[in-house]
Amino acid sequence: LIDWHHREEKAEWWEYFRLRELPEEDLLDEVKAIAGLEHVAELGPFLSKKGKATGSIIHRYRFPLQEVELTEGDKLRRQDDQPFGEVLALDRIAQTVDVKRGPKSGADHPSAVFSIDVIGTRALQDSVMRFAERLRAADYLQASAGTDLLYRRAPRLRTGDFSPQQGESTTDFAVRVVTELDRTTLAVQGPPGSGKTYVGARMIRAAVARGMRVGVTATSHKVIQNLFDAVRDQAKAAGEDVRLARKPKDGEELPPYVLEFNKNEVALAAIRDREVHVLGGTAWLWADEDAAGSVDLLFVDEAGQFSLANALAVAPTAGSLVLLGDPQQLDQPQKASHPDGVNVSALGHLLASAETMPPNLGIFLPETWRLAPNICAFTSELFYAGRLTSVPALVNQQLANGPFNGAGLWWIATQHEGNRSASDEEVEVVRVLVDALVGTSWIDENGIQRPLAPTDIRVVAPYNAQVNRLAAQLEPRGIPVGTVDKFQGQTCAVAIYSMATSRPEDAPRGMEFLYHLNRLNVATSRARCASFIVGSPALIEPQCRTPRQMQLANGICRFVEMARQP
Repeated sequence: LIDWHHREEKAEWWEYFRLRELPEEDLLDEVKAIAGLEHVAELGPFLSKKGKATGSIIHRYRFPLQEVELTEGDKLRRQDDQPFGEVLALDRIAQTVDVKRGPKSGADHPSAVFSIDVIGTRALQDSVMRFAERLRAADYLQASAGTDLLYRRAPRLRTGDFSPQQGESTTDFAVRVVTELDRTTLAVQGPPGSGKTYVGARMIRAAVARGMRVGVTATSHKVIQNLFDAVRDQAKAAGEDVRLARKPKDGEELPPYVLEFNKNEVALAAIRDREVHVLGGTAWLWADEDAAGSVDLLFVDEAGQFSLANALAVAPTAGSLVLLGDPQQLDQPQKASHPDGVNVSALGHLLASAETMPPNLGIFLPETWRLAPNICAFTSELFYAGRLTSVPALVNQQLANGPFNGAGLWWIATQHEGNRSASDEEVEVVRVLVDALVGTSWIDENGIQRPLAPTDIRVVAPYNAQVNRLAAQLEPRGIPVGTVDKFQGQTCAVAIYSMATSRPEDAPRGMEFLYHLNRLNVATSRARCASFIVGSPALIEPQCRTPRQMQLANGICRFVEMARQP
């Protein structure tokens, strides 16, 4: 764990040098690069938050068809090691990218750029080292949030046992115990649609009402803001005054109700002095040595993607940690190879080999407010040890007045050969499927029937090559298309998952990527009424050679067993 950040940073630098030295024709195959760039036009000055022209200029470039995994805000570099600009917009259908560049960029327009932004992790490394030093000094015998997390200790309360009272709901239990935590770690696992963000916001409000200082962190500023929005909405409805503040990323415009701090010392002073009730920032803020003891509670959102090393780095800032998330959905991203037991998220570490949170270690939210019973049955069996159930009203959710009436799973076998990361055959099947669905009806949990609109559908694919082909057909019609990363946390009436690969042996990144259970969980659990998988029948007949491959194949095979076929 001490070297986790060093290994990650080293892997980033190796990737940086590799992309810098690649021939341009090879960059066409790299998702973090764009090759074959042609300058289209200068679009004008970049405007500040107040609408005033800055010195930066927006340039538009076109590029040939290629897989690109760049997003707004990514910093681009030239292959001569010079900075190029910042991505403002990427249109995969039109194959254009808008880049914010400096005022002296002139006619300098390289034909290839790449994006690797190596962020220094010294503050995180130093914090983990300080934690290790305390362990070496036998501090592991003393109670603290970090040691309880590391040693998987049960949450400790100032009064009473860690167990719900008779007749107490899971949500009420979480809200009650969060203010009673005694230098410990509380984990809350929230499956799809279980209201994790709602519960987290209620817990934060309860802590603020008790006069506690609260911090919030996550893997991204977007996730932090999402939790802030939930706190703000609940507090406003309840007539509560909750003062929220954040240290934003560069160039980010915060909502009017969030106070902005751009320096660590100012932000930390504000929460210490109780000028604000809740302070949000990434791990770099909370790992600062000056942050130690600055808050009573630190909430880590999406803790299923927040590394154990980062959790230990931020732990000293708080009296207690609250981990919100679900390791059964998207994994903790990492780039380097790590020893077993180290390459895990904070929540994944607590769960160890279990699918759901043991009652003695944390809280499992057992009800989904999203998934119709037939979808929930699959999700619960495959990913949550049978512990997840639908709230009763969801039996009303279904499709109507079309070829796919009712609710549940559908498998659409699509024959094709020789496809690795994209399938035109599946694109056509999805297009026909969408045509058949749009304009029919769906019924919500309250029994209200409405037309099924394009925005009620999400189309998901594992590979960007397939996303690009699907997007070209569907996005002009207003249907969202993307990889599973894009849609985590979203919900819709209908989800369609196009697997693209013809055979298991054709999968570019092997079975581990194509059949990954977390990815299957996210792709199929966006849906309220109907979850479709479009795929080659050869994918349900893999030649498994290891127990792990059998485990992976079981997910899609069980889906097909439980699904209807048109």
